[in-house]
Amino acid sequence: MAPRETATLQLAATDVPSAYQALRDAVAKTTGRVLGAQLNEQDRQNITAQFDFEVRRADEGVVRAALGAAGDVVSRQVARVPESDSVTDAKVLYRVALAPAGRLAPRRRRRCPSRSRTWTVRPRCSRPRWPKRRGGRWTRNSTGTRRGGRRRGSYSRSRWRRPPGLVERLKGAGTVRASQSVRDPQATEGRFATARLHVTLTNAEAIVPDGTGVWPKVREGLSISASVLLTSVTWVVFGLCVVLPWALIGVGGYRLVRRFSGLC
Repeated sequence: MAPRETATLQLAATDVPSAYQALRDAVAKTTGRVLGAQLNEQDRQNITAQFDFEVRRADEGVVRAALGAAGDVVSRQVARVPESDSVTDAKVLYRVALAPAGRLAPRRRRRCPSRSRTWTVRPRCSRPRWPKRRGGRWTRNSTGTRRGGRRRGSYSRSRWRRPPGLVERLKGAGTVRASQSVRDPQATEGRFATARLHVTLTNAEAIVPDGTGVWPKVREGLSISASVLLTSVTWVVFGLCVVLPWALIGVGGYRLVRRFSGLC
């Protein structure tokens, strides 16, 4: 007889293959029956699994303990069909879909544009180091320098459970110009609940921007002087090579004309 009750679960796990195997081992220790088992490892960044089985009511406690140890139940839906001679309450059908916890949507998103007087862009250490001790991963990291020496860096960090401490640390590193926090009520609240912090760092504007001090002006003046000098040399060479020969030809022709005119 088929089970009257069907429980459909979505389970988030840090290690999907291990959680999948743990569930299979737990069901194998009971009198349950596996109806379908599939592990999809085509995308190593998004490993998923589907495990369908039925188990007796007496063994349901073992299954629930295995589910709790395997990961966090993101969603649960229970359906019961009407009573009939073809169904029984002595068994329960489980349909469990497993997905990596890193793919869960963040519970909170926070944006913090900040300005710091001491922050500089360096190829290897431009990314803030203080969030590393909180766990999680970087999702984006970009830095650049604008005209006038203004430096800008954008960082996005997710998958950590204690964002308030990070925000307070950020406030101590510079001046937070704005802060926006958005909660997603549809995201999970379990042990794999995540938050995402998007930080935009800029350095404070200098009194004298880069390229506008005394020595840049001296270099600019020397560059203009050298350019004018080279231009004058160009015209001198042009006069010697083009104008002077024609002037000599003209003077010689004039003297010849004067001489022939005197003879006549």
